[in-house]
Amino acid sequence: VQIDENRAESSLGTQAERTITGTVSVKQLIYSDQASGNIAIQKHLLDASEKSLEQVKLDIMLEAGEAYFNILAAHSYVQLRKENLNRIKKNLEISKQRETVGYSSRSDVYRWESQLATETNELIEAKNTLRLARIQLNKILHSPLDKNTTVKDVGISDNAFNRFFRKNVKNPRALQVFTRFLVAEANQNSTEILQLDASMAALERSLTSIKRERYVPVLGLVAETDHTFSRSGAGSEPVGLPGMTGERDDTQWYVGLNASLPLYQGGEITHQTAQTEIELMKLEQQRTDLAQNIEMNVRAKVLDLAQ
Repeated sequence: VQIDENRAESSLGTQAERTITGTVSVKQLIYSDQASGNIAIQKHLLDASEKSLEQVKLDIMLEAGEAYFNILAAHSYVQLRKENLNRIKKNLEISKQRETVGYSSRSDVYRWESQLATETNELIEAKNTLRLARIQLNKILHSPLDKNTTVKDVGISDNAFNRFFRKNVKNPRALQVFTRFLVAEANQNSTEILQLDASMAALERSLTSIKRERYVPVLGLVAETDHTFSRSGAGSEPVGLPGMTGERDDTQWYVGLNASLPLYQGGEITHQTAQTEIELMKLEQQRTDLAQNIEMNVRAKVLDLAQ
């Protein structure tokens, strides 16, 4: 810092014309419920994000499974159309032989030729459906879309769950117990419910922090030290005055502990509390609806198996 010479001379040595000083300050948060609450909230949000990622993985697995069975269904349909086409060709050949020997009229040949044209068109459409199903599976697997993916056929006899179901569920009472078990397992392992639970936990911790803000202070430690490295020019030497010594202390410091507490914020805390409670109630209702939908889907699938 540099000041004019006249002011430095009139300061009686308290302010030099040229001064070089340095300051070091330290601020340390000792306790803040908002800060510790935010750490807990971020952990819950991280958990929710991980559950969301798991949901995406499961959705991709479901899409791949559906595409796989679509290929099997389309392949079976192509085989059926081929068998029908061969059968029609044989009948057409027989009708031509009958028409040649005079056993039947030409109209019978025309009828089988018409069916042959229709069945040929059906076979072409079935093959196109099979190609589209393979393209869909290749897209999910990030493979070349024109790749001829080979899939393994799965028959009813390979359904281990169906065999277990038929073996253990033999009466309505057993079916009811088994259904309750599946519903509990579905809710416990549902990534969507787990994601909502994590989001609700984050809101609950946020609500606690907002309410505590009224009576839990924020504590902080502040420390600072100043040191004068150089004084030069006019006013750099202290002037002896009554009650003053000629020595000057170039280093000063202080340490302070502060506590802050909001006394009035215009109803902001009340507003934040009400808003967070509404958001929490909304998530709770979503969780209830989701659990009911999961239970309904599980019960519907069990009834389909029981038929």
